[in-house]
This record gives sequence, structure tokens and C-alpha cells, in this order.
Amino acid sequence: MSLKIDQAFINTMMGAGLALDIVHENGVYSTWSGSAYTTVTGVYTPVIGRAYLEIKVFPVLTDSHDLNNTDDHVGLFQCIVRYPNDTGSIAAKTKAEAVLALFKAGTGISYSGQTINIISQSRDGGRVEGGYYQIVVRANYRAFVAK
Repeated sequence: MSLKIDQAFINTMMGAGLALDIVHENGVYSTWSGSAYTTVTGVYTPVIGRAYLEIKVFPVLTDSHDLNNTDDHVGLFQCIVRYPNDTGSIAAKTKAEAVLALFKAGTGISYSGQTINIISQSRDGGRVEGGYYQIVVRANYRAFVAK
């Protein structure tokens, strides 16, 4: 089931202790208390001067790996690292590199028996948008999922 792919990326991010709030999809976010995350339902309102992360999984293609047992899923995981404007780029780039370190090409992550293989990763050069300097981090994945 492809939901395990999403859960593997979420669990990896939540377990990494990146010390920033994490905004999930569709009205769920997790706030960092200094030692752990608390997950909340509702719209995330950025706090002025506080950096945060926004995560999302983009399934791209599901193909039959074999006719009976396995599908081949490919897609990408995206994390947007957002730091307040005019705070320089090094803190944001350092956090982007910490996210990339979680998803090194050639490694895997897993959730409940489902393994997700990271096939490549990237980050952009950064840009200013909506009062935040943001860097987009991406990890392309492939997973073989039981039918």
C-alpha cells in the first residue's frame, strides 16, 4: 500500500529532531517544543521570526513490476525549508543539508515492512517568497509495493 511510503517519509522527518515546526498536508502540523513534536490539526500560522519546514510526498508513477505480486512506485518527497527574510542563508542551507542527510541516494527508509529506496536527491539555491527565504529539498524514491 502506498500510504506506507508517505508514512515512512513523515516518520523519518519526525524522528530526526530537526528542531523546527513541520507542516504536513491538509491541515496538520507538528510543533517543536524543544525536545519533542506535538501534532495538531488545523491551519498552521507561521510565527514571525520562526523558521519551519513544509513536507509533501508526490507519487509520480505506479507500474506493474511483475504480473502477480508487486507494483513499482516512483515519486518524490519534498521539504521546503523556510527561514525568515534577512537572517542570512547559512542557517537555512545548514538545515537543508540536515534534511538531505536523512535521504542519501542509495539508502533506504522503511515503515511497517515497506522499504523505500532513495535514488537521488537535490536542493535548489534558495529564494525569497512571502517573507521567508526558502530552499526546496527533494528526494526521488522507488519502492516495490505488494499488490
